[in-house]
Amino acid sequence: MNLSKSTIMVDSAEPRSIQFFRENNINAKPCNKGKDSIKLGLMFLQDHLIIVNPRCVNFIEELENFSYVKSK
Repeated sequence: MNLSKSTIMVDSAEPRSIQFFRENNINAKPCNKGKDSIKLGLMFLQDHLIIVNPRCVNFIEELENFSYVKSK
């Protein structure tokens, strides 16, 4: 994926993630979270088609935790 030329914004509450990326020659920087950042992030994801590999069981579980009540 040639991520060495990209900057990856990483959760500032996870300094180990930043360290991991940097150790693997990926330019990772902590992001600043603003008010309602989780809500805005979920709204962003709702506007896109997300394709997830079935082996990503933890990510699938995380997505299921953010499901909304479906209308009839």
